[in-house]
Amino acid sequence: MKKIIVIAILLITIASVVFGFKAFQGKDFKKEKSFEINDIKEIEVDNENWDIEFKSTDANKIVISAQGQRADKDLDPVEIEHEGNKVVIKQKQKATRFFNGFTFRKKNSISIAIPKKEIDKIVLNNKSGDVKISDIVVKSIVTKGKSGDEMIVGLSADKGEFTSESGDLMLKDSSLQEVNITSTTGDNYVKNIKNENMNITSTSGEVLLKDMTEGKSLFVETKSGDIGVRYKGVPTSLKLMAKSNSSDIMVNVNGLKKDKNTEKVKKGTIGDAKNEVKILSETGAIYIN
Repeated sequence: MKKIIVIAILLITIASVVFGFKAFQGKDFKKEKSFEINDIKEIEVDNENWDIEFKSTDANKIVISAQGQRADKDLDPVEIEHEGNKVVIKQKQKATRFFNGFTFRKKNSISIAIPKKEIDKIVLNNKSGDVKISDIVVKSIVTKGKSGDEMIVGLSADKGEFTSESGDLMLKDSSLQEVNITSTTGDNYVKNIKNENMNITSTSGEVLLKDMTEGKSLFVETKSGDIGVRYKGVPTSLKLMAKSNSSDIMVNVNGLKKDKNTEKVKKGTIGDAKNEVKILSETGAIYIN
């Protein structure tokens, strides 16, 4: 008899939980707005926890679409506002009851489609969502994130600033005159970037640069993260310094005339040394070829 009572209580509990999930599961949310490209110079996004995508479009309008699930039936999780020549997108959605934090069928996401015509500025303040940026033309782009990975492909910009506390960054097949990357624990992967000036600082994350072309200035510094730099072709005019207390430094660049070659410091030049590369780490390994 006791077993029957226990089983009955267990079944009732399970049924209550299932019913609770169904009752409190967020309702579908969709919103879309479009703007003439000539009317917009700047896009700003303040994001709590949804995924964000910037992509190109053949249309003559900027199209912003958001879809996912509500945590509160009375509040829209995404607001899209037009302020002068600026579009502001705000996503705020925090669970207010136990079941509100669960979404089962749909991934919450915001898509921003921009015509292949340069706008002045994109600013993204991101707390935890993943970010994807592809085939965008912009004068200046600034992204700041606490967590969440960021993938950037086919970006064309005069200046890019990317800051992250814990998410990984992938930047590839892009052209930027100036690049500044700052991270705490996230890894940074850069591949096939055409640029003049690049600065990367990281606390413990790994920094890996592949298929690099020779620019005016490259500066990379970490505390404990390893650093790897691989050139696409042979540099012709370079002043190079690599320094690490780890004593794990390998520099193998064709044509490099070494001025200093110790366990912790490697210095040298190629040609007339017009372009400068400085790679520093407190305890991380350094590999350059």
